[in-house]
Amino acid sequence: MRDKKWVLEHRGGTLKIEQQKLLMKWSIDCLEHLLPLLNNNINENINNAINIGKNWINGEASTGDAIKISREIIKYIKTLNNKLEILMTRAAGHAVATAHMADHSMGPIYYGLKAIKFVGGTIDSELKWQIDQIPEEIKELVINGLKNKGIIKEESVEWKIIQKKN
Repeated sequence: MRDKKWVLEHRGGTLKIEQQKLLMKWSIDCLEHLLPLLNNNINENINNAINIGKNWINGEASTGDAIKISREIIKYIKTLNNKLEILMTRAAGHAVATAHMADHSMGPIYYGLKAIKFVGGTIDSELKWQIDQIPEEIKELVINGLKNKGIIKEESVEWKIIQKKN
């Protein structure tokens, strides 16, 4: 069962639509910050997810549009062989799926950190950057969500990460 803090008020939770929009913006910002990992080889689905997410924030795309592209991404991933592209495309799918379920906003963090590790990078500075980008209005919600999902182990300068098996 989903934590009611991540469920919109009109669906019986405590999340306000303004908070969900902040979550969407934050997750897209985190995704875009990681795009250089792809060396300008960004597939159309990632771009579509970003555009639909931004349009959703502005009221120019529906939740149905976001669900549609996230489902297209799930299908597309099954055709990929490049692990980095798979991880980054999954991150994009989760970012846009934030319109449907707000806790998907943490997906770009999870898959983005895996992508950094895959290319041999260090995740500490990226995670710190991502955490620093969280708007104050949703910071407690997101930090607790990241902890509950095991993406971060504890709130500290080092932002220790739980190492999960693929």
